Amino acid sequence: VSKVKETAGKNDKHFFVFAVDCPREKSNRYLKVARWAKKRGLDENHLYKAGRDDDPEKRASIRSQIKLVLKMLEVSGFPLFAADGAEADDVLATISFIFKDDPNIRVWLYTRDKDCAQLLKHKNTSIIMPDTGNAKQIVLSTSKDCIAKYGVPPKRIVDYLTMLGDKADNIPGIPGLGESKAAAALKQYGSLSSALEDPDFVKRFKSLREDSLVMPVKMMRNLIRLDTEVQGIPTDLEEYARKPLTDKRVERMRKLRKKYRFSSLFGA
Repeated sequence: VSKVKETAGKNDKHFFVFAVDCPREKSNRYLKVARWAKKRGLDENHLYKAGRDDDPEKRASIRSQIKLVLKMLEVSGFPLFAADGAEADDVLATISFIFKDDPNIRVWLYTRDKDCAQLLKHKNTSIIMPDTGNAKQIVLSTSKDCIAKYGVPPKRIVDYLTMLGDKADNIPGIPGLGESKAAAALKQYGSLSSALEDPDFVKRFKSLREDSLVMPVKMMRNLIRLDTEVQGIPTDLEEYARKPLTDKRVERMRKLRKKYRFSSLFGA
């Protein structure tokens, strides 16, 4: 919030909205990988985001906490955007796309998800990657920022992450291709597709040479590419505004704070 305010003009309006994930088992990506794995008789270890918090009690605890936070946000009047089958990143991508040509709007995305760097191709989109304790907060606003961070421009982020894979999402990538090699290959060839057409490049990596990738390149690319056309996301800017703090709303906020002992969270 402070980073947004320090770069804004005195008369600028600030709208804060929250993108909400659909359940993993109902996401379009999960269902796509599940169908692919079933056809090939592969076990659940190949599924999208497999291995994340497999402890049922832990997952239930996290879900209950998220549910409470969303309730607090809703009662406090902040817009919550979600859609069937869409992940939060897809909602953010759609918002970025909707306003990409409006010179009077800057879209700030608050996330550390590397996938979102592909949205920096929209010139009025910036990404705030928050401080995690292990990593300091950084802000990415331009193609130069993206290159400085990842070694590739926004239009090559999908190829770059396809090559690297993503352990958190259980996307295997291409073994043997680390950050520097992936960036160098994209600088040399211009795209992953062009690199794969060169026999000399293919020979350098066993999984390509022997055609033994765990997951097809096309599928990995589709999992990493964000959906910028999620249905149901508002195009009218006013729908992004916080709802008025009426006496009734403030009283509901007060009761929730008291119930859960949140003395200052989501202040009016």
